[in-house]
Amino acid sequence: MRILLVNLLLHSSEHGLITRRKTNDHTMIYTLARGFRKLGHDVTIVASEEYRPLETENPGFEVVYFNSFLPSVFSPVLLPWPKGFHRWLKKKKNEFDLVISSEVFSIASLTASIICNNKLLIWHEMAFFQKKFFKLPAKFWYNIPTRMLMRKIPVVARSEEAQEFISQFMPHISDVIVSHGADEDIFIPTEIRKDSFVSVSQLVKRKQIDKMLRRFAAFIQSPQRSHFRLDIVGDGPEKDNLIRLVKELGIENNVIFHGFRFHTEWAKITAGATAMLIDTAQDNNMLTVSESIVSGTPLLMNSLPTNADYVDINNLGIVKDNWGPKEMEEMATRYDEFHRNCLSVRNTLTNTGTASLLLQVATESNIIHG
Repeated sequence: MRILLVNLLLHSSEHGLITRRKTNDHTMIYTLARGFRKLGHDVTIVASEEYRPLETENPGFEVVYFNSFLPSVFSPVLLPWPKGFHRWLKKKKNEFDLVISSEVFSIASLTASIICNNKLLIWHEMAFFQKKFFKLPAKFWYNIPTRMLMRKIPVVARSEEAQEFISQFMPHISDVIVSHGADEDIFIPTEIRKDSFVSVSQLVKRKQIDKMLRRFAAFIQSPQRSHFRLDIVGDGPEKDNLIRLVKELGIENNVIFHGFRFHTEWAKITAGATAMLIDTAQDNNMLTVSESIVSGTPLLMNSLPTNADYVDINNLGIVKDNWGPKEMEEMATRYDEFHRNCLSVRNTLTNTGTASLLLQVATESNIIHG
């Protein structure tokens, strides 16, 4: 089958600034494309030019980049307008059997719904109105273009919260939830347990790494846990402040800052860790959660991410707001139980598992015929 994946925003940005990487190989949509490829399908990705990698890639599938029209009005990090996409899709639509577009709040999704509505499935993540300009653009979009021009398009949500939200505006919502998938060939479980915790995120204030450091410092005050390590993977403007805090807390020997690492590198750090730590102040459906589970690594996280409920219901770790040393101790004590549970659901969260579920929804929606 020939599949088109429309995902203009390849990775998250902070304060409207896009960081271009040497490669986009680590991004969610590339991971999904590899899942479809592994199932035997041909894949093409459409993305915004602002996310084009710094170096030439050969990912095994075609990636078509479109410049953003009027970027000062249609922000490339919020609602990019892919210049020339309408003409390109009109010309190429017969080359694809299935089009999967990210988000209802997307000019590209609207374009696809007009040109090839009988081939389109929207994979929706947002569970709230985007806050830009006091939520007015998002409220207008969901209530006017969505209701008038996109109502016939089938939608599959990435979380129960996203499903409930988008059901207010579109009638054809799949009962199946399809979360982000992690590359099964990169995130490989190990039976060798490490006395360590890991955090993988941008080093920005909303990730609240400073709170994690203080809790970790309290946790290792116990003589039995004083040898534990905290691996921090990621980069960002808060790095220097966090390094200073580590020194103030006197935990330099227990904390390692790895900087930005591609998935192939930090997957090895995550595998076998006692837990992935998350205490974000603002996030939606976090890909890191799926990657941790597929690695067999339990999670200690707050309830804000929309996939926290999945972790809680399936007993894949501990979900608690304002978790602390007590919960870190419980993670260490119950690691074997949580690790087994991660392995039991792993296959549904791999990139091939995610690709298979999307194909299932497309079949049930009569977009493709099994």
